[in-house]
Amino acid sequence: MEAGQSDIRNKVLAPVFKRLGIIEQWGNGLRLIADELQKYPEIGLEWKEPGMAFRVTFVKKNYVVPISRDENDQVSDQVSDQVISILRFCSTPKSRGEILKNLGYKNHFDNYKRYLEPVLNNYLIEMTIPDKPKSKNQKYRLTDKGKQILEMIRRNNLSPRPLSCQKNAK
Repeated sequence: MEAGQSDIRNKVLAPVFKRLGIIEQWGNGLRLIADELQKYPEIGLEWKEPGMAFRVTFVKKNYVVPISRDENDQVSDQVSDQVISILRFCSTPKSRGEILKNLGYKNHFDNYKRYLEPVLNNYLIEMTIPDKPKSKNQKYRLTDKGKQILEMIRRNNLSPRPLSCQKNAK
């Protein structure tokens, strides 16, 4: 993609889209978007091809997630105690089982969906082997955004309360 070479992934839909006028020509979409984003220096464009997938991410540069405590000394909904615990634990790459065990949960898919997937989908942690998400060697590590949140917590001396979640989940 960096070289500007484009390969049609769906050889049935691509010609239909071209005839309908939805696309002008092959392979210039990301370049047009990147050129247009030059007007907005606070927004970055990242793209990846993990395996057969294609991912485009718009990143707000220098974004800082607000973290505060209310009058009851509770972390705002934006970053829960559990998320903070996951981020602190993942300062070095950890497996799904290690992370869930650290939270007090069994290494069960439902627990992965409930506790890890939201952190992953919010780009606070990332897979060490993104093109093989089901690899037995898969681990999770902090992203720059996750590190930024931990740094803000450290700067503001915010420390999570002990986890109040039930320890006997699935």
